[in-house]
Parts: sequence; C-alpha cells; structure tokens
Amino acid sequence: MNEQIKKQASQHLSPKEVDTVMAALILRREFIEAIFSAIDARYKSVEIFLEQEFGMTADKRKQLQAYCLEA
Repeated sequence: MNEQIKKQASQHLSPKEVDTVMAALILRREFIEAIFSAIDARYKSVEIFLEQEFGMTADKRKQLQAYCLEA
C-alpha cells in the first residue's frame, strides 16, 4: 500500500516532498503509546472509549474481532 501511495505522490511532488509524506505516514511507537495513554486518562479503558465515541458495544467488538482477526 505504501508503495502505491509513494508512486502516486511521485507523480505530483518532488522527491523531497515524497519523503516527507512517507515519513508522516509511519506510525511510530511513541505516537501509539501517547494515544493509548490519552484514552486511558480520559476514558479509563479502550472499551469505554469505543462505546462512548463510536457506540461499539462489547457484542459489536466481538463481531468485529471475529470478522477481522484470525482464530
């Protein structure tokens, strides 16, 4: 997927700009940790966050997990 994005961006941007875009797309561990820390501080758990912000109940999470994750 990243190669497709890079190829398309290369058609419109300079090599330096493409590198900047690609760097911005990388999920860094510290960003992910900061996101989960903020969720924990505000909602006390990811489950509560998902339910309050997206209406994702425990049953809906189980359905999504069954659909997306390997058993």
